[in-house]
Amino acid sequence: MTANVTAHLLDPLPLTLPLTVDGSLYNLTAPAGEPARFGIVLRPVGSDPLPVFQKITQISDVRLRQSDFGLDTVLANIPRTAHALGQALSVPTDINSMDISLRGTVGGKGFMRKPTSCGTKTTRFTADSYANPDQQVTGQASFVSTNCAALPFSPHLSVGLGGPGATGVGKTIPMTTAIAQGNGEAGLQNAQVLLPTAIGPNISVLDTQCPLARFRGDATTCPAASKVGTATASSPLLPSALNGTVVITTPLPGQPLPGLGVDLRGPLSLQVIGSFVFTPALGNAFADLPDIPISTFKLRFHGGKGGLISTGVNLCKARPPLFRADFAGWNGATKSVGTKAQISGCTT
Repeated sequence: MTANVTAHLLDPLPLTLPLTVDGSLYNLTAPAGEPARFGIVLRPVGSDPLPVFQKITQISDVRLRQSDFGLDTVLANIPRTAHALGQALSVPTDINSMDISLRGTVGGKGFMRKPTSCGTKTTRFTADSYANPDQQVTGQASFVSTNCAALPFSPHLSVGLGGPGATGVGKTIPMTTAIAQGNGEAGLQNAQVLLPTAIGPNISVLDTQCPLARFRGDATTCPAASKVGTATASSPLLPSALNGTVVITTPLPGQPLPGLGVDLRGPLSLQVIGSFVFTPALGNAFADLPDIPISTFKLRFHGGKGGLISTGVNLCKARPPLFRADFAGWNGATKSVGTKAQISGCTT
């Protein structure tokens, strides 16, 4: 990276010196809930190898936008002073611009990934200055993403039903649904999983709903009776999986039925909310998922009292129920699949 700097050598006298300062950008360990954090080190002439001038350091936070799952890189309190000879000399400094180049791979691992949807992609920025902190200026730059249809798109679904003592007619049963994708596929935009006729919802559980504002503010405070399961999501871009709670929420705007909120936490915090559907069959749909590579997205619904899923057949005696799913990728591809549930809890 390179920064264009103005040093005020005899401030407040009008003696200034424009400088070009080289530096480095580092990938730092981010706190829990943040997708990333960067460290910036500028090295004025004389900072290496002799420490005449001190290096100028800055930390840049990266925040996830819940509105569209994009990333905001935030630089706050940009340094205004360069120190020399320890702290003996301070030179007022204006950092006018920084040119940063990010590598696609670091240490043999992918670091940057283009979107898998085609079209014009725009990066926007907002900045203010020390001289006019209340005056914001904005700008933007765009590029065009092409040839998205060439990306593979082959998600598949697996389903697990039942457990010890939870396979009989009328039982409220555990259910696990898992959507998996291979690395390098187009991002999953929409996913809809439909229940077979033998499997249905426990309608009474839908009576306890967490208000959307409460779920989005702090899902851990939602009523215990609204928490119907757990969730796990993994991605090749994350060092570990995201885990969280599945919650019945009040309906999304324009929807007649309650929502199914998924509150994921880990290396970053992420919330998605699905809608219950009743055509062409009962099920649940998630729309406009983030365009990030997902290895697995798994929902586990509790059985027993307060469970969401019930069975109208004896799972150990009937044929394994067939679940159907419809997927749409950010590259415009679609896929429909059918999969037989794996049954647990049967005695031999």
